[in-house]
Amino acid sequence: MLRGIYTSASGMTTQAKKQDTIADNLANINTTGYKKSTTIMEQGKEFDIYRKENVEARVPEREEVKLTKIGKLGTGVKIKENYINFEQGELKTTESNLDFAIKGKGLFAIETDRGIRFSRMGNFSINSEGYLVNHEGDKVLAYNETGKLGYIKPLKDFKIKKNGEIINGDIISEVAINNLNIDYRLPMEEAKTTGNALYIAEFDDTRELTKEGNSYYLADISKSKFSSKSDVYQGYLEMSNVNTVKEMVELINVQRSYETNQKVLSAQDETLDKVVNNIGKWT
Repeated sequence: MLRGIYTSASGMTTQAKKQDTIADNLANINTTGYKKSTTIMEQGKEFDIYRKENVEARVPEREEVKLTKIGKLGTGVKIKENYINFEQGELKTTESNLDFAIKGKGLFAIETDRGIRFSRMGNFSINSEGYLVNHEGDKVLAYNETGKLGYIKPLKDFKIKKNGEIINGDIISEVAINNLNIDYRLPMEEAKTTGNALYIAEFDDTRELTKEGNSYYLADISKSKFSSKSDVYQGYLEMSNVNTVKEMVELINVQRSYETNQKVLSAQDETLDKVVNNIGKWT
């Protein structure tokens, strides 16, 4: 009986967490570059169930007990992981030369006061010191022709080409990073060249990335590489990849599942109450 209550409770807990994830996705439908999260569940540990048979009752001279497997007993569900879906979002034109979008697996590298973070949000501006910064005032990282990371100082007619190459922009204040080896040669048709370029970071395993707020990802930059297959679009922003209709349908399913588990738990609680207070009671 208690096991059934715990199983129903685990179902309610996981569905509640899944509902929180969906609510977060819906709240960020209009957040630039936002990537939806999906809560993946898995079955809890299972136990084999056996029927105990007294062999002695059938064969008096044999004193043993036979166990016959009759099935499995589940213990509910649990959260396996919160998966970040990095599917491409729609690119929307803004006609601002300080707005940028990435098409591909790459991310912008941003230096914050907490360390280097990564983002797909490319609505940039120029701060009072003349550096290219994001919406939170954190500096956007690029690298120079020797492969050293630094900050971007846009000049007149500032431009970033599709392959990330910076035109009319200086790279200032080199950023010291250990264990980072960048192939800083830019893909130019069939050849490669060197020059100042936006650092478009890519990770072979996106599970290295952990969400930090609604616009940042935390990861070890030494495990990143320059995303040569990603394209940069100036004058565009990437929209959220959240599908409103699908999220609403999933939210309804989650709420129904939660309510079902809640009803089962209440029924078992009532049965347990009767067992404890009524069965075997002297009248």
